[in-house]
Amino acid sequence: MSDLDELEKKRKEAITKELEDLDLKKSQIDSLTESIKSIMKKPEEKEKLHELEETITDVNCKVLEANTDTFSLYKKHVIPTFITSADLNKLMDTEGIGNIVTVDERFNVTQTDRSITVTKGESFAVKVSSLIKDKECKLVATLTSSSGEESTTDVKYYGNGEYRIRSSCNFEGDWKMKITAADEHVRGSTVNVKVEKLGLVRTIGKISDYIKGSHLVSDVISETNECMLVSTISKEILRFNQSGSFVDKLLMPQGTNVHRMHRMSDGNIVYSDINNCAVMCDEKLNTIRTFGENTLQNPCGLDVDEVKRVLYVADEKNHCVFKFNIDNMTMLGKIGSEGTNAGQLKYPYDVAITKEENIVVADAGNNRIQLFTVNGKKAKVIIGHGDENGKVVHPYCITVDADDNFIISSKHKVQLFDKNGVFMRRIDHKHDGLQLPLGSAVISFHRPRRLAVANHGANNIKLFNY
Repeated sequence: MSDLDELEKKRKEAITKELEDLDLKKSQIDSLTESIKSIMKKPEEKEKLHELEETITDVNCKVLEANTDTFSLYKKHVIPTFITSADLNKLMDTEGIGNIVTVDERFNVTQTDRSITVTKGESFAVKVSSLIKDKECKLVATLTSSSGEESTTDVKYYGNGEYRIRSSCNFEGDWKMKITAADEHVRGSTVNVKVEKLGLVRTIGKISDYIKGSHLVSDVISETNECMLVSTISKEILRFNQSGSFVDKLLMPQGTNVHRMHRMSDGNIVYSDINNCAVMCDEKLNTIRTFGENTLQNPCGLDVDEVKRVLYVADEKNHCVFKFNIDNMTMLGKIGSEGTNAGQLKYPYDVAITKEENIVVADAGNNRIQLFTVNGKKAKVIIGHGDENGKVVHPYCITVDADDNFIISSKHKVQLFDKNGVFMRRIDHKHDGLQLPLGSAVISFHRPRRLAVANHGANNIKLFNY
């Protein structure tokens, strides 16, 4: 037994040494392979290619010398024959192999930008990183549609090895962006660009198909799992995915009538109940806190300043916006009073907080949008009364998007304004069938941005690209 143990020990030591030798030789081969890949891009370096051929042959001989037959077979089928040529494409055609597509690995298209979706006419940027931090190393980008139309591209270097290629497409359909550096494709090229139409994308049929009774849709909010929640001025909340398919139904406590909703960053939901209060609940709709039970008369739209921990609630009957501490439920004051002057309100229906922490109010009774400073003392009308584009009639909802733009839903249309109230464009079209759009939410902040609108009068949900 002692002799056997000694033999076993020697055998293991011999195997370990052989494995170490093989690892060393494998590292040599890997290093040579990387050198060959680099030099293949410069076939004019003929002498160095032959030197590498001799070196790799020598390494292979050492690895396989114990088995002559195996080495002979390996040499016959594996060892490459190096053919140098100044024109690789011509050589490949001559040999009948095909064309070579070279890739300049010094440049790399950002993974998320290798396949993108945009809307017609929307400006977009493709990011390319470079190992060479030299603004003279310029890229060339060509954007072409499936039918052959071309769109101009603008390549700019932003320093630190980052390029951005900006463009837009004026036709719907599939486009391809080819990006080259010194006539070589960069890694990640070709970029696939899908172009969708602006405006109405889909209508989710009548809400009455999913809920008993005559309840009408009143609001919609985005959910973290790429779904949206729809309130119906009842205890029932409907869940749809972003493609418009019904997922399930959620039930609030008996006697609850959810009017408008706001989802916080921690997943909690604050909603206004037409039974004269505002409620915070968790993701499973369990009540956490209740606000303004003895103060609110007809709470509508609401928003939360999560940094300052303040809840804002627009109250139609009280003609003002109430402020509550979101943690201890105490009332902090109110903004506005009944009237028609600047700073006064009449039947306010919604409130929103901007990134600059200003308060924007849908002053429905006065047919205007007012902006109040953080403390609520200074106010100005930023969007006035009128049926033409850039004006509002009975504004019901204010949604602030990622760019701090305002999306205003009013009597029969939805419009996009910048943060100063300057009209940008109408999101819907005249014949899209909007009737009293009470609530809206951006349900996709990626390209293209998509807006869901609670179309109260027709009792459905409209989805728009904007």
